Amino acid sequence: MKSGIPHQVWISEIDHNTGVPKQNQDGSYIVKKTGGITATMIDIIRAVIDQDIFMVHVVDGIEVINS
Repeated sequence: MKSGIPHQVWISEIDHNTGVPKQNQDGSYIVKKTGGITATMIDIIRAVIDQDIFMVHVVDGIEVINS
């Protein structure tokens, strides 16, 4: 999240004093679900669609999943 735009699907809440993900009283990590990289690309396209901007998207990444 260098740019503040979520690229991963699950984002954990971070304790800014320790840099460690926060946990609730049950010991589960506090996370928020986002649209991931797909939603981020759609948001960018929607933001510039009427500006006559030529775009080429090259995406290279690994997404970790729980199965």
